[in-house]
Amino acid sequence: MSINIKQLTVANGANSNIRICLYGKWLPNMGFIPGALVMADPEPGGVTFTLCDGPFPQDRGGKFIRVPSANGRKVKCPVLATTGKYLCETGLNHGDPLIARYSPGSIRIRRFPVGAKAVIMTDNRIRLAGSWLAESGFHPDTVALTSPGPGRIVVKRHGAALAAIPDYAGLVRFARQNKMKIIQFSHDGKAPCVSISGSCVDKAGFTSGDALIAHYGHDQIVIQKLDFAELGF
Repeated sequence: MSINIKQLTVANGANSNIRICLYGKWLPNMGFIPGALVMADPEPGGVTFTLCDGPFPQDRGGKFIRVPSANGRKVKCPVLATTGKYLCETGLNHGDPLIARYSPGSIRIRRFPVGAKAVIMTDNRIRLAGSWLAESGFHPDTVALTSPGPGRIVVKRHGAALAAIPDYAGLVRFARQNKMKIIQFSHDGKAPCVSISGSCVDKAGFTSGDALIAHYGHDQIVIQKLDFAELGF
């Protein structure tokens, strides 16, 4: 079973309330088509959206919302959004990072750790991309060393472009002696990116379809499997 996830952030809403907004072509694929009635249930650290295909109790503390109708207009990305005082029950605040895990008829949203990104591994390859890499020191052309181990991969920044490394042969020997792999970041448009594959993912025990979490800080990224139970799913 494939894992479908999206990341988002708690936004400001009207009248000092918070707002949660999801958008994308994946929404109608999950049944959230324009005009659909949805029940939004606040829960500690998140909210669950459920398609209404029958009567719902009125005392659940949630809110009924509708997926906005396109009204004949061409809409590239359908939107599902909610705001209101009832979201105060979640304990969420403006700016909190969130992760949404979705399946047909259901979207569950929970608070996500600060300084982390969710990644789905595809084709036995981990692909990292985004401005958050530059914020951690991993700019395009940056050279890094990966250290794989059971259940994790550690990526540490080594320096600038390969051409700027005075003793590249020495770096290769060091990497081999310590069972590391040399990688170099490139750019995807304006944002840095990199792919990690081969023996690194094999030694970590990752496989295609795994949901991973990349914790990032200054000059270092730690990649592990994403524990949905730990996040409250």
